[in-house]
Amino acid sequence: MTGRFGTEPPRQDTPGELVTTLRAAGGITAVCGHCRASLDAMSGVGLTVFPGAARRFVLGTDGSLIDQIEDLQISLDQGPCLDSVRSRTPVLVENLADSGATVRWPAFTAEARHRGVAAMFAFPILVGGAPVAVLDLCRASPGPLSRCDHGRATSYAAAVAVLLVDDPASTTH
Repeated sequence: MTGRFGTEPPRQDTPGELVTTLRAAGGITAVCGHCRASLDAMSGVGLTVFPGAARRFVLGTDGSLIDQIEDLQISLDQGPCLDSVRSRTPVLVENLADSGATVRWPAFTAEARHRGVAAMFAFPILVGGAPVAVLDLCRASPGPLSRCDHGRATSYAAAVAVLLVDDPASTTH
């Protein structure tokens, strides 16, 4: 059986379908709002770009917690966003209070938790294999990212890569 009460998960948009949807909604400026609306219980979504070796800036956010969190990662030079860029892989932190997170990012986890963030999930945006941005998700409650939300965030990251290549002016802040 399929459908709302069936056993199959809801259909997810492909990155190509997301690109079309996002272009119609305003392009790169629509990413964070659309992504947040498509995910369960996310407090915020942010997009930070890395146009050069030492340059990085927040391109967009949606949600009450994410503005400060994105800025914190940049100013403290630590957090899931930066590790995701360095490793070129998603960094999924189910609980910022866990000792692994507090040892890895001591200043960031203390500040983020003080501001009400309990979990973070960072997805690198790769162009030609090189990291150019990160899509950050934050939540006020701890817990894992669902398989469905992980798939959606991965699709959004792929769509952002296409949008950034199509509109390089969006990264020259």
